[in-house]
Amino acid sequence: MKATLEISDNLFRRAKKLAERKGKTFEAVIEAALITRLEACERAAVLYVL
Repeated sequence: MKATLEISDNLFRRAKKLAERKGKTFEAVIEAALITRLEACERAAVLYVL
């Protein structure tokens, strides 16, 4: 799926540099970061409910 979003120039540059260092695409870095954050929030929500 394609989506358009706005992020700060600084955040864009940081993610782009990370992608270059890791030999990954910008998209892969953003997707991995989002997955990591969502999983952390979901774990925290489950722990809070228990």
